[in-house]
Amino acid sequence: MTPYSVFIVTLIVVAVIFFLILVFSSLLIVGGREIKILERRWFGKQMPKDRVFAMSNEIGIQARTKGPGLYILFPFIYRRKHQDFINIGKDEAGMLRSFPIPW
Repeated sequence: MTPYSVFIVTLIVVAVIFFLILVFSSLLIVGGREIKILERRWFGKQMPKDRVFAMSNEIGIQARTKGPGLYILFPFIYRRKHQDFINIGKDEAGMLRSFPIPW
């Protein structure tokens, strides 16, 4: 093998590994007893100061959540937070606690 062909093979292997890492880090699998909260970090307009949750094209904690299923999200745009569902029985009382806002 010539040095040029070794370079081309190495370049192809590195490109395939980079592509696989990007694909697998883009997959979001949410189980049946959990929910994912999304925070958009880049590529959007600024959220108004008087609002707590961001709409679809705004930077911040998103108003939409991801329930059970398989999703494709770009990891460099969104940060994900895992929350488990809490089941409250018929003869139990529950109290909700809000999660801290990161600013």
